Amino acid sequence: MDAIAAISTVQPKMAEEQALQVLAESFDLRGRLKPLLSERDQNFRVTTEDGREYVLKIANSAEHPVTTDFQIRALLHIESRHCPVATPRIRRTVTGEVSIPLRIDAATHVSRVVSYLPGELLSSVATGPRLAANLGECAAHLDLALAGFEHAGENQTLLWDMQRADRLRELLQYVADDALRTAVRNCIDDFDTRVKPRLPGLRAQVIHADLHGDNVLVRTDDHTAIAGVIDFGDMLRAPLIMEVAIAAAYLRAIEGDALRLIAPFVSAFHRVVPLQQAETSLLFDLVRARLSATISILRWRAAMRGATDKYSLDYMQSERSAETFLARLDAIGRDAFTERVRGACAEK
Repeated sequence: MDAIAAISTVQPKMAEEQALQVLAESFDLRGRLKPLLSERDQNFRVTTEDGREYVLKIANSAEHPVTTDFQIRALLHIESRHCPVATPRIRRTVTGEVSIPLRIDAATHVSRVVSYLPGELLSSVATGPRLAANLGECAAHLDLALAGFEHAGENQTLLWDMQRADRLRELLQYVADDALRTAVRNCIDDFDTRVKPRLPGLRAQVIHADLHGDNVLVRTDDHTAIAGVIDFGDMLRAPLIMEVAIAAAYLRAIEGDALRLIAPFVSAFHRVVPLQQAETSLLFDLVRARLSATISILRWRAAMRGATDKYSLDYMQSERSAETFLARLDAIGRDAFTERVRGACAEK
């Protein structure tokens, strides 16, 4: 399905009473529900009568069942690799299945249950260099666990996929501010001329592709320590450096040294999974491409879904820093950014 159509499809709307019935009959789980915010799916936090916690995930009907199975099999693969990074565990149905089909309003949705990970969202705590470095190490270990994993659903079509950042041109009309629209267009132009021709030569694998503050958990007793990673919905096969670029795009130091978080993050990733010169040479443009995606996609979604869309309202406010940080990176420039990152990687 076309990427724009996939992200604009109406989310599933299962009633809580029906969700409780599905949990009891198919997963032998009974308890109470709490709705969770999602961009395109429907999720419930489940607290059972004996205090265990899970997440019931109901996939958007636009998502192909193979893609959902890809996400499930990836979690099972990570578990089998004994990855040091905590990730959700798949709960099988009473008949041993990893997912079930559900009919909601004449549409079929694939549903599964995963364990709920404890911790606080990274977005809810202050991020310093130590936490940024721990995130880099976490991302690298997660990619090590995913290395070698293959699945028929790994090439899903996503508007957030940085391999297709040139598709963002279709959304420029929704960026009302002239100066900001020009800045975003410049990022897309740089992607077209500097990055896209070099993508086939980069090492690639399945990556999480969405390591931002609402998908990473920190420990409640130590806000510098990573507790786990959630939401594998944007996972796909892509150049490995895009994992680094996507996470780095959310490490936005708005005051002082603009790279005080990105530098230790990239350095820590490099210590676990050494980055190549060809990869670090593209990092500046890939980070800017992700910031441009954030700016344009959220504005497009707000226009499509209207002023009452909760996802748009919540994220439009929290992502205002993307505009400021893009301007800060443009002021630093490609050469200085790359020199700083490579210098950080060279440090022992």
